[in-house]
Amino acid sequence: MNFGNTRSMEQIRRMEALKKAGVCYFCRKGSEEKVTTPHIIYEKEFWYVTPNNFPYEGSEHHYVVVPKRHLKDLVEILPDEAIELFEKIIPWLKKHLKATGYSMFVRSGNMKFTGATIDHLHFHFLVGGPKKKM
Repeated sequence: MNFGNTRSMEQIRRMEALKKAGVCYFCRKGSEEKVTTPHIIYEKEFWYVTPNNFPYEGSEHHYVVVPKRHLKDLVEILPDEAIELFEKIIPWLKKHLKATGYSMFVRSGNMKFTGATIDHLHFHFLVGGPKKKM
């Protein structure tokens, strides 16, 4: 875990509970606290989708797409996992959110350079609102 990339005191508190329990949040092994286990809204064989507990300011929807295998780098994704991501997971999110536009980015590799707090590959799926006029 990288505490230097946290955005709130509650995030730090939850990460400390996970660290004490010696578990990875995205591997769905939480601490004694229920809030340290992801709330899954959709899952397939290789991936699951969970709301981001600490959404980015300005986002109307912020979800995290997580591989069930503990991966640390994008290049570790197997062909069947990639197919499921692009043919099942992303289309489901678009339909579920009625998203006509979205942003998606990945946290992969050394957390010192990615802004990640958890050392487990994951994608952010964000939908913002219409740009406000100045």
